[in-house]
Amino acid sequence: ICPTCNETYKDDDINFCLSDGTTLLKKRNSKAPKHSLWNDVVAVILAAVSVLVLLCLITSSPDDRSFISTGGGSPATKNWVGVVGANIAAVLISTFGWAAYLIPVLIALIAWRVFQSDTLVPRASRVAGYVFFAISLSGLITLFGGYGAIVGEAGAQGTAHFIGSIGAGILLFAVFASSILLVTNFTL
Repeated sequence: ICPTCNETYKDDDINFCLSDGTTLLKKRNSKAPKHSLWNDVVAVILAAVSVLVLLCLITSSPDDRSFISTGGGSPATKNWVGVVGANIAAVLISTFGWAAYLIPVLIALIAWRVFQSDTLVPRASRVAGYVFFAISLSGLITLFGGYGAIVGEAGAQGTAHFIGSIGAGILLFAVFASSILLVTNFTL
């Protein structure tokens, strides 16, 4: 077990934590925490939500009515997930821009993490990683001339106002790279 992140490794040949490099502690005469049925249930629900959000986004149409748009006057919703899907797609695309298409991947990664975990309570650093991933990616997309929507514009213009466009690009890329390290178990 890792004393820093409390991650338990079943492989006895591993001596260091794969997340942070800390020397692992050996547990004596105690069982590893039992994997809960609730983790499986929540993971399956999150995986389904991931697929639904992906379908919402890839079948979104500017002709669909939503909270944000009146649509093109078409009475029928073209989104495969219906009116709810049209609203989800409109909110995500208006908030994160092109980065919204990676939101289903993040939800699927969360589902995998929940399935692998012994507890349903996520680490604060991992949650921060997901948030920083979405914000910094939207900001980078905006800096490079893409559609980053509200979050991208705020992130790109907010940092560029103080440290210029090149400085904003460097800072947002550093935050993006750090967020990937927080979300995954990769280390440098």
